[in-house]
Amino acid sequence: MDFIKPIQDNWAVVAAAPWAFVAFILIGLLAGRFWQNGVVSILTSRLALKDDRIAEYERKLGGASPDEARQMIEALERRLLALEPRSLTPDQLDKMGAVLAKHPGLVQIVKDMGSPESARIHIQVEKIFRQKGWQIMSAAAMGVSKVDTGILIRTRTGDQTTESAQAVMDAFSAAGLAFDRAREPVMPAPAGSPVPPMPDLEILFTDFSPQP
Repeated sequence: MDFIKPIQDNWAVVAAAPWAFVAFILIGLLAGRFWQNGVVSILTSRLALKDDRIAEYERKLGGASPDEARQMIEALERRLLALEPRSLTPDQLDKMGAVLAKHPGLVQIVKDMGSPESARIHIQVEKIFRQKGWQIMSAAAMGVSKVDTGILIRTRTGDQTTESAQAVMDAFSAAGLAFDRAREPVMPAPAGSPVPPMPDLEILFTDFSPQP
């Protein structure tokens, strides 16, 4: 074997000082055992720490699965967002405005009077629409149904999507704003009625839908 050859080559030295050679071998064995014990101890400590972290994770989440934990975190983030007024950054407004300027149209923007959190974003959006040449019909409502995203784009053109509606959805997407979509049939005004028909495009700002 490979470790025998050096001993054979240096047998005269080993024969002259056998106890020194034995001591050297023993020291090597003890050093190897010490190193091995150290490695085992480190690995054992890491495993124990991992087990402790897993136990702490399960304790904090009440035994929830990773998917359930993710849902809990998302729900918590939504609740935190709901504690402060929503607003758009200058970059978001610029991206939205660049799209809106290409296809100005008519839109009704509705503010949920029972939603303080959406007051600022409502003002910002209405302002950027006006700046980009859109005709705005402002409206307010109470007791509206909440939506998951807090923004509802409603069209009253059946299954068709008008150029204005597509421009609004593209503008919101460009700004990174999630929104809900509702389609309704065309609602013409009754014959002879002085009341104009409802706009075929509406944006509602409200609270996030409460999550469990």
